[in-house]
Amino acid sequence: MLSVRDPSYDVSYRESPVIRKLYLELTDRCNLDCSFCYRRGWELPAVDMSPEMVARLLRDLESVEGLEKIVLGGIGEPTYHPRFAEIVRQLSGTSLHLTTNGTLLHRANRELLIRHMDAVTVSVDGGPESYMRLRGTDLDRVTGNLEALEREKKAAGSVTPKLEIQFVANTDNIGDIFRVVDLAVRLNASRVILSNLLPQSEDYRDKIVYTRCETPEGRSLLNRIQSHALHRGMNIALPPLWLKTERFCRFVEDVAAYITADGHVVPCYRFSHNCREYVFGREKTVSRYSFGALQEESLLSIWNSDRYRRFRYRIHANRYPSCLDCDFEQGCDIPVKLEEDCLGHAPNCSDCLWARRLVVCP
Repeated sequence: MLSVRDPSYDVSYRESPVIRKLYLELTDRCNLDCSFCYRRGWELPAVDMSPEMVARLLRDLESVEGLEKIVLGGIGEPTYHPRFAEIVRQLSGTSLHLTTNGTLLHRANRELLIRHMDAVTVSVDGGPESYMRLRGTDLDRVTGNLEALEREKKAAGSVTPKLEIQFVANTDNIGDIFRVVDLAVRLNASRVILSNLLPQSEDYRDKIVYTRCETPEGRSLLNRIQSHALHRGMNIALPPLWLKTERFCRFVEDVAAYITADGHVVPCYRFSHNCREYVFGREKTVSRYSFGALQEESLLSIWNSDRYRRFRYRIHANRYPSCLDCDFEQGCDIPVKLEEDCLGHAPNCSDCLWARRLVVCP
């Protein structure tokens, strides 16, 4: 947690031209139809970020100070955008990080990544059988692209983009994490990121690996995963497998903004789109929470609005309720629709599993 004397603390809630990290959702379309995806519950049509929106954003970024990284990701598949290569070249003056399913990393895209991308995070959620069941395509399609990327990096004398493998755990695929660590070693990945599943459908409602309280089984599983990664020489980022008291919002602490494909500035992944989710089995309705649209205001104007600054300060200072610790949780309807919390604050972050580090994003 940042100290109030730390200058980074000030830019997280006071009027400032500083944004350190930008999540840029080029599209909310995807070439896959994964069984656990947010997009399955959407009612609105998917969109690509328009050329006009990209041009507006590039102009706005000229006024932003301290920008350290742009993450091309979001809910859709960024390489599916018809102008992906052009946009990457336009943004290449900033450190770029791509999050992708890896299926569209053909030769031209691999060459693009080697020239312009610092890091790429690829989702691999199990061995061939689990991957097919979850993602609906062959794992060999992805590993073939990543093996070619590694060969072409070496041929070009490049150490970038660094490869990360992300694994989203549920009760059906958690046993495959050891195979995925081995695969990451073979692909010369820099690390494996293990995240827990936040269920978006009834089918996955009860398939979470984490629990409210620590269990011997959970502790043993974490120890075995960490031991396996250590013996294989692979760096692994592990979430807890049970609820902990500490809350830490990566978006606020990283001084980060998120821009959706249709140009809305939202606080994080969770509030980027309307969706349904299940938090410890309880169904929630999540509505997108926008602080403003780039069609109407500049990025810095939205970033420095009173509403957005108050939100960032409140989350940083932990001045918001905690539903998951509340004695009245099961009898309270407030967290069912994540509009306002019980203190009247919007959006309602009171049972956010990202803040508890159970769910992880790059």
